[in-house]
Amino acid sequence: MKANKCLALAVVSSMFLTTAMSGAPVSAQSADQMTKSIMMNDAKGVPSFLTGKLSERPVRNSGDVLTALGLHRGQFKMNSPQDELALVQETTDKLGEMYKYRQVYKGVPVYGQELIVHANNAGDMTSVNGYYDPQVKIKGVSTRAKLSAAAAITAAKKHLGLTDSTAMALEKAELFIAGSAEEKYSLVYVVTLSTLKAEAPFYQDVFVNAHDGSITRSINRIAHASATGSGTGVLQDEKTIYTESVTDGFLLRDLTKPMNATGGVIETFTAGNTETLPGTVLSDADNVWSETASGVDAHFYAGRTYDYFWTHFGRNSYDNQGSSIRSVVNFGQDYVNAFWNGTQLVFGDADGTQYLPLSGALDIVAHEYTHGVIETTAGLNYQDQSGALNESFADVFGNLVQGDSNWLLGEDVYTPGVDGDATRSMADPALYGQPAHMSQYVNTTSDNGGVHTNSGIPNKAFYNFVTSEGVTVDEAAQVWYRALTQYLVSSSQFLDARNATLQAAIDLYGEDSPEVIAVTNAWAATGIGQPYDSSTGTDTTPFVFEPNNTLTEAYGPLQSGVAYEAYISEHSDDDYYQFTAPAIGQATVMLSSLPFDYDLYIYGEDGQEIAHSSNGSTTEDVVTFAVTSGRTYYIHVKPLYYSTTDSYLLQADYPLTGDQAPSDVNVYEPNNSKAEATPLTGGSKIYSYLTSTTDHDFYKFTSPVMGQATVQLGNLPYDYELVIFDEYNQTIGSSRNGGTRDEMITFSTVQNMTYYIDVQPNSSYFSTLQPYSLLADFSTTGPTASSDPNIYEPNNTRTAAYGPLQSGTVYGAYTTSSSDQDFYKFTPGGTGTAVISLTNLPYDLDFSVLDAAGNSIGYASNGGTKDDIYTFDVIAGNTYYVQVKPNYSYSSSTYPYALKVEYPLSGGPTQAELFAYEPNDTRDKAWGMLQGGVTYQAYATSQPDEDWYKFTVQDGGQVTVTLSNLPKNFDLQLYDASGSTIGWSKNSGTTTEVFTFNGLSGAVYYIHVDPYADWSTTQPYHLRVDLPAPLTGGQWLYEAVAFDTPHPYANNYNNGTAHMVSKPGALKIGLHYTTIDTESGYDYINIKDQAGSTLTKISGAYTDHWVLIDGDTITSNFTTDGSVTKYGYTIDQIKYYLVP
Repeated sequence: MKANKCLALAVVSSMFLTTAMSGAPVSAQSADQMTKSIMMNDAKGVPSFLTGKLSERPVRNSGDVLTALGLHRGQFKMNSPQDELALVQETTDKLGEMYKYRQVYKGVPVYGQELIVHANNAGDMTSVNGYYDPQVKIKGVSTRAKLSAAAAITAAKKHLGLTDSTAMALEKAELFIAGSAEEKYSLVYVVTLSTLKAEAPFYQDVFVNAHDGSITRSINRIAHASATGSGTGVLQDEKTIYTESVTDGFLLRDLTKPMNATGGVIETFTAGNTETLPGTVLSDADNVWSETASGVDAHFYAGRTYDYFWTHFGRNSYDNQGSSIRSVVNFGQDYVNAFWNGTQLVFGDADGTQYLPLSGALDIVAHEYTHGVIETTAGLNYQDQSGALNESFADVFGNLVQGDSNWLLGEDVYTPGVDGDATRSMADPALYGQPAHMSQYVNTTSDNGGVHTNSGIPNKAFYNFVTSEGVTVDEAAQVWYRALTQYLVSSSQFLDARNATLQAAIDLYGEDSPEVIAVTNAWAATGIGQPYDSSTGTDTTPFVFEPNNTLTEAYGPLQSGVAYEAYISEHSDDDYYQFTAPAIGQATVMLSSLPFDYDLYIYGEDGQEIAHSSNGSTTEDVVTFAVTSGRTYYIHVKPLYYSTTDSYLLQADYPLTGDQAPSDVNVYEPNNSKAEATPLTGGSKIYSYLTSTTDHDFYKFTSPVMGQATVQLGNLPYDYELVIFDEYNQTIGSSRNGGTRDEMITFSTVQNMTYYIDVQPNSSYFSTLQPYSLLADFSTTGPTASSDPNIYEPNNTRTAAYGPLQSGTVYGAYTTSSSDQDFYKFTPGGTGTAVISLTNLPYDLDFSVLDAAGNSIGYASNGGTKDDIYTFDVIAGNTYYVQVKPNYSYSSSTYPYALKVEYPLSGGPTQAELFAYEPNDTRDKAWGMLQGGVTYQAYATSQPDEDWYKFTVQDGGQVTVTLSNLPKNFDLQLYDASGSTIGWSKNSGTTTEVFTFNGLSGAVYYIHVDPYADWSTTQPYHLRVDLPAPLTGGQWLYEAVAFDTPHPYANNYNNGTAHMVSKPGALKIGLHYTTIDTESGYDYINIKDQAGSTLTKISGAYTDHWVLIDGDTITSNFTTDGSVTKYGYTIDQIKYYLVP
């Protein structure tokens, strides 16, 4: 390796020259030709910063901008800028226009995804930067909230321990699509709450899932002057302050600022050592303010800060809208902090020892004021790197407003008894425990991801810049202000801040200016970006890793999270690196930005390969593997080709804190058998080793209750397996996932039972370098059984059943012999669903469910010690029995089983409602007559419960029977008075059943509702019959006819339309059969309408039988088969209905 370089990068983005992109729209110039430089958001595969002449035509408004962005759709993987971006801010300054857009999906904003577009005074779109995630539309998040905004606010308050009665200074809920650490998007309400009516000041964003009300995360937005408390007492200096004269004295209210033209004032309140805001405006009788030093300082310094932003940037108040600036002093009792709560600056009086009153420091007042500026511009999220930038920008402007050159924060009020110290140092962050370089970045979950700690890195970058040769303080201020207000977005990271300040310097002072060079190098010195090079504009100062061509020469240790840039100088140049893991966990090594095909290998201390990746071509190689504390790992970059001009990037991410491995590989030995099993403590993870191919490690624990246990085997170096068995040597479970995947078993535990865990190798591999982890998490509290094994005896028969069992109560009992059957009973108070659970089994037990008569309702018999569960419908007031019995010859007076019955205590349909139409289980008991157009609700109360109904058709015509609202798979069948089937509907599942047929005048029909294979006592089915409408306004007319078939008729006979009658204008028409006698089911009378459609069929024997249909034409078409002949039929008259 001849020329190697090291570059510490934030992992979100990387920078490279313009590359060819696909999918861009056709234009006079392609998007790539327009682009001068591009920085990519590697995680999303889209740009994070574009510069160049990015538009074909001048842009003068937001519509023009969106049109111009359409030229770059391919680069951003965007379908339509007009549909996916919403304008949230538009500003103008001397350099041109700035447009800020928020990404939206189906009209809902996407949290943290914002793009900023700049256009110069000539109308050229010159840059696009920020965050846009194309995955949002691919993942297809539902944008319809099931939760209301009010319900989301209630859920957020509950999460924060607030009540609905707590007075809020700020309370709102906005709908967003938000992503998680796992890159899963969901619809959420971002609920913002600010109050001082709680134990501590609240200013938080709570993310509430808009579908189920769960809390996905929360961000504390209280922007404190110090994470651990900051602030000092007031110095004894005299100040001239502006006040308001009123009738009876003076108020601490400044009316002299330009903001006053639109009603804005600077006013200062006292909370009176309470936590009530805003408190009372400070007042004085003679305008000599000698009794409120903290108020004087807060007032004076708020004015100084306003003046600084107004004179340097033309900014009118923190929001640039001339809003009033409100400060509150004397907050709380000895409150050692200051904060911005979204509406005002709040200062505690502190304790006089660690701090003086915090409003006594100009840089602290300006710091809190700047949080308001940040909130109304970039809106930097107060979490992780975005939050650290939020703190850093507040520190920067706190120092700039103060105007001294010591670059300390809070030195005027911190530890009044000690000279020269402060809260933070921008010049030397390490003085107060902050990092100054990305290699020192602190990964933590405290303090919103270390926002007050990691702010030392961007603080150091600003210090490097402002103290660079050729850079004035005002120039540095202008660059930082423009970056904050013109380029940063809510989710910006350190690398984005570097890019933003670089572009701001280019905007203000031009490319290759001293300011551009200085800001580039200022960030590079903190491990972010590369130093400036005048010839290429890129980093050329190499950090040489050579010699590192062998395992023994491996360069390192590599820092976790740092990207190292290096070169392969020749075909035989293999590069080796190493790192030592501080803790047990998972490591990921990524080899990316490959100029040619390089492969990646990982080795352990013994030189044995752990893993490798050889994807081919320039595809990045990524390997994830388990690491052990104190162990060194080696990385091998192996080239197939090489390049001395194009570099690769190598990054290792490994745990910095966590569990430690035991130094003794035999720490729990001997434990090679059940008799030698090592006892475990519930919930405590242990680490151990398999030291040979025959080494089985045994562990044990005893369950004190009837509960649950989960055993997890992880951090596997090779394929290990997990087996669990009990004192009877019954296998409770085994997990054999293969490879190094975690093994896990969850099971019910028996009270007093000891369980044994066997960790065993699955192959000839083992490791004394990497331990496995074992965690047994078992219940130590929960239901327990009596020590008396006969507590519910005698209950060996149904008549001696113990009970009634209480719903939801766990009963611990024993089967004391192989013939000991235990009976229990219960009577639900309501109708509904019951669940019986037989769990925590010491051996194979089964149970049956019986009704009051002893008939079987159902059973559960899963085998072994698996839980037995049965769910069924019950009826209020009925008694049910549970019969528990051993399946084999096992019994025990030591190990109990657990029985629980859950049933409705009230509610559900009454007995009268359940059995309203009973008994109707057969056709001869059919309930009726049903009325046409009425919906009947009824229940099938058991699987054999078949319900029959009947109805009469008065005037013949179309009849529709509908069976709906089905709780289970019910079927519908129709019969005539002779019992012959007319038809049926047998849809699957709970699909509505419908059957339509031509009903005959005066005929009686029967409906059969068949529950098929299930029933429900909780949900009724609906049955409805729609009959032909009664005739009105006309009259029935009768005529004699003489239609006969041959007597007897012949085989294979068909009389066609010989017996057809037509009465033009008739609404209904019918035939009267004096006699019908045909071979039932084989020879049919087909009743047809004017169109020739068969409406119904008649077969069998009838006398005095009318057939009536809608319309003015009816045909009696008779067809026979090839065997058996009978009388046939005789028709003696017709009738038809006419309206005059």
